[in-house]
Amino acid sequence: HSALVVERRQTLIVWTILLAILTFSLSLIGTFVVRSGVITSVHAFATDPARGVGVLAILVIFTGGALCLFAARGRGFDQSVSFRPVSREGALILNNILLVVATGTVFLGTFYPLFVELTGPEKISVGPPYFNRTFGPIMVILGLALSAGPFLRWKRDGLRAALARLRWPLTMAGLLAAAAIFALGPGAALGLGLAAWLVLGAVWIVVARAQPFRMPSARSWTLLRTTPLAVWGTVLGHAGLGLLIAGITCVTLWDDEVIVALREGESATAGGYIFTLREVRVALEANYEVERATFDVTRNGAPVTTLEAQRRYYPVSGKVTTEAAIAPRFLSNLYVSVSGPSSGNTWGARIYHHPFVLLIWLGPLLMAFGGFLSLIDRRFRVGALAARPNPTVAPA
Repeated sequence: HSALVVERRQTLIVWTILLAILTFSLSLIGTFVVRSGVITSVHAFATDPARGVGVLAILVIFTGGALCLFAARGRGFDQSVSFRPVSREGALILNNILLVVATGTVFLGTFYPLFVELTGPEKISVGPPYFNRTFGPIMVILGLALSAGPFLRWKRDGLRAALARLRWPLTMAGLLAAAAIFALGPGAALGLGLAAWLVLGAVWIVVARAQPFRMPSARSWTLLRTTPLAVWGTVLGHAGLGLLIAGITCVTLWDDEVIVALREGESATAGGYIFTLREVRVALEANYEVERATFDVTRNGAPVTTLEAQRRYYPVSGKVTTEAAIAPRFLSNLYVSVSGPSSGNTWGARIYHHPFVLLIWLGPLLMAFGGFLSLIDRRFRVGALAARPNPTVAPA
């Protein structure tokens, strides 16, 4: 978003350079965290304090050098360009501020326990309540402002005029939120209404460009076919964020988890699906012993799928691992994992139904693809401008 302002209005150059430096620095910090073991994390792998020191040295050299160059030479880049707060530039700056604050919130919640541990004997952990109360509201504000941004004009515009251009997406999202408030509660209404606002606002970008209800179909098709890749990138990026929010909301509302002990032939129900433990077989593989629990899944008496969860024991290392069984169903997941046998010849099982959880993956994929389309379009456009010969007569 910052690069777009740089390209169109030749401002925010210094800010964009600083963001690039900080982005690379945060990637190095993430590498340091997962390789050094300074923070206990499920994402940590191949931890080695010596390698952590090396990554930290790289971080200091590259980030410190970049910040020194930035402090010495950064002032000469920006140009003074005037614009109103209610404008495309203002919306993109608001987007930048909210995303930076959200990043700082996550960074603080991740590293604050480490700072506390370094300064005293106490140890603390930061859990979901912190992120729900800090990160969530920031993203709600960002989502509400996001759909209006593409409909604002450069330099100056009116908020009322921009919302008038979005009256149909705003009305439909408001109706959905109003219906959800009575059926599901205010939290669900906020999540689903915000998701609908983002998706419908993204679709409306294309509708406003093609104007299928005002122009002949041939003209609308031509406008649609010649839509720049950057516009499609915006559409996919904003719609992807809406799908991500919809997936998170649906999983929060309708996620079903069952922890139960089953004998062979017994069943448990989760999300309307019946999971029946058919059998448990023990086998010896090349380097581990395995217990395979087979579950038959049915819904309304009809077979759906068969899941095989495993529990493995590695004699050499003495470690026990579980291999969960996952079956996608449309946009949902069925999940089963088993623990060892207990008294009465029963087997512990964790059974989950995650409705619409695949939207949490589909949304970011669309966002990444939208960013890729925008980069491709910008590269060709900048290249075309650079190749254009200078005019022989300067314009008045």
